Amino acid sequence: MDADSVRLLRHGKLRYENQEHSVEVALPAGQVDAGAIEAIAGAFHETYEREYTYRLDSPVELVGAHVVAIAGVDKLTPTPITPTGRSLGDAVKGRGRVDYATEGVREAEVYIGELLEPGMGFSGPAIVEASATTIVVHPDNEVTVDPYGSITISLSPNGNGGAR
Repeated sequence: MDADSVRLLRHGKLRYENQEHSVEVALPAGQVDAGAIEAIAGAFHETYEREYTYRLDSPVELVGAHVVAIAGVDKLTPTPITPTGRSLGDAVKGRGRVDYATEGVREAEVYIGELLEPGMGFSGPAIVEASATTIVVHPDNEVTVDPYGSITISLSPNGNGGAR
C-alpha cells in the first residue's frame, strides 16, 4: 500500500491527577509543544465534563497514548479454493455421542473443518471442529461446502433441526 494513502491519528488517555477514570482525546498532528499541550488539556476538560458532568481544577496527566493508521483499500475479490482432491473421509476425525437439545443423544460424525473442501457435503447428526469454531449439525440437516470454503447448513424440512 502506498505510504501517502496512510493517515495517522494520534490519541491520548488523560485523567485528572490521582483520579481513576481517564478519557480519550484526539492529539493534534505535528510537534507537541506548549500550544499543543494547552489544546490537548482544553480538549480533555471538555471531554471529561461531557462524560462525567463536571470538571476539576486539578493537574491533568497523560496515562497512555496510541496511534491508529487508516488507509483506503480496493474492494477485495474473493478467490475460490482449489480442491486438493481429498475425500470426505479424509476430513472425518471420528464419532461421538452428542446430546442435541431437541433430538436427544445421537451418534454423530466429527469432521475436521480445515479438511473440508468445496463440493463436499453430508447430513447430520454431525460436529465440525475448526480452529476458530465448532459447528453443531442437527440430525437430518444438510451441509454443503461452497467454492470459497464456507459451510452452509440447510435445515431439515420440518424446520426445527430435525426434532421429532
